[in-house]
Amino acid sequence: MPMHMAELASDAWEQEITFGLIENKQSLLREIDDALGRTQDGAYGICEATKRRITKTRLRAIPWARYRIEYAKKRELGLV
Repeated sequence: MPMHMAELASDAWEQEITFGLIENKQSLLREIDDALGRTQDGAYGICEATKRRITKTRLRAIPWARYRIEYAKKRELGLV
């Protein structure tokens, strides 16, 4: 029995949302895994760009942070 076009569109939209959520979770897991690797290398808490310490406040909020907040903001704005 053929499905209604609206049902097909709704199913496609739900599938796209689900794939996006899965991709986001996989990306977060990679970031966490990388942060764990940095703890073993002794590089955890050091900004990858500036080589300065990342603040404890930032690491409490985002334990997998790679950059100091100042540098991260510049990255988001496309300034670096």
